[in-house]
Amino acid sequence: MKLIKNFIVVEGQIDKSDYEAVLFSLEKFIPVCSPQSEFANKEVSFQEITGSRLILRERGSGTREIFENILQKNNYSLHAFGKIIEIGNMAAIKKMVSNGLGITFLFEVAAKSEIENESLSIINIPGFSEQREFNFVILKDSFFRDRYMQVYKLLKQTLNENRI
Repeated sequence: MKLIKNFIVVEGQIDKSDYEAVLFSLEKFIPVCSPQSEFANKEVSFQEITGSRLILRERGSGTREIFENILQKNNYSLHAFGKIIEIGNMAAIKKMVSNGLGITFLFEVAAKSEIENESLSIINIPGFSEQREFNFVILKDSFFRDRYMQVYKLLKQTLNENRI
């Protein structure tokens, strides 16, 4: 069975010589902790959180790659964290963090309901402000471009209706 990819919403760089990309959203990449954590509801430095257990996605995941790039940009590596747990499931990571077993970094939109119901708290690190583009991508010069752009508009409307 052949998989035909008509459109995709993707984070990261794409080859614009073959594809047309339209900005879908800008998403914040944030550090979170349990509301009972020492880091909840106060300003802390990046250095302060490195003593925490870090719970992150497995090697090869996009979320982990983003986090490692942020670390590198700020002259850190994963080795700055003494204790690291790797999990392949974002729901499990959020549950572990909400239970006080460590901290994590993820897209704010992925933790929307947990932030709203206060089972996760955003860690306020002055100067830490990371955003990533998500693009709606289709093949360049697609015959179905108009139809795909209708889907884009519906997806965009749904996203805007469900924002934090």
